[in-house]
Amino acid sequence: LPALGVAIGVAVAQTSSASRTTLPFVALALVMVFALLPTLLPKGTFTLRPGVGPVVLSRMLANGVLIAVEAYFLLYLQSERGWDPGPAGLVVTIGSVTWALGSFVQTRMLDTGTRIRAARTGAVLVTIGALFALTITIDRLPAWIPIAGWALAGFGMGLMYSIMAVLALEYTPKERHGEISGSRQIADSAGAAIGLSLFGAVMVGFAGTSVNPFMAGFAMMAGFALLSVISVGRVPNLTGPDLTPDDANR
Repeated sequence: LPALGVAIGVAVAQTSSASRTTLPFVALALVMVFALLPTLLPKGTFTLRPGVGPVVLSRMLANGVLIAVEAYFLLYLQSERGWDPGPAGLVVTIGSVTWALGSFVQTRMLDTGTRIRAARTGAVLVTIGALFALTITIDRLPAWIPIAGWALAGFGMGLMYSIMAVLALEYTPKERHGEISGSRQIADSAGAAIGLSLFGAVMVGFAGTSVNPFMAGFAMMAGFALLSVISVGRVPNLTGPDLTPDDANR
């Protein structure tokens, strides 16, 4: 039932974020999502309690930022800067290439300490990329500058994404690997859906005001990326000498 409630809440939030009159439904739907998500994710996920919670939350936040920023970045290039879909789509290609490169780099890291440091670096790069994406709203700034910044976000995501999955399993008892894998998938999907919903709601909410709706949306996503940096900062607590896999999941 909680999973069904989250699915319904996300669906309502996404479909209701296209009109200002339906924004209250977005708020109610997201409240329901955030009320139910803790029952589907590891304990302590949203309180950053030492354990696998910060690992799952970091992926959730970073994935939401990446999906939402990339979607609206392309929209801005086409609707505000007059780019054709083909050239605008190169942004996705560039981000995918740098993500693959980051993923390759992290495969060379074999010890947990190095992985954690790489994940922290990746979260910082995603945040920097989100801040660069915000500059696309400065029309006098050449588009290649925010695009280059977004390439950094792709590389950062490649560094941290798989590492977070490895750490989640490494600090979970084998008999609970299926459970934690399911939690990660729920968090990833929820993060993307929430990011898109919130960005759409901000776009509608600031439409017709003196504030650039795109700028407001990108700024919010940069804030979420910064939260992922804070969340990853809690991950080293998993590696304390007295912390066992069972402790990490309490």
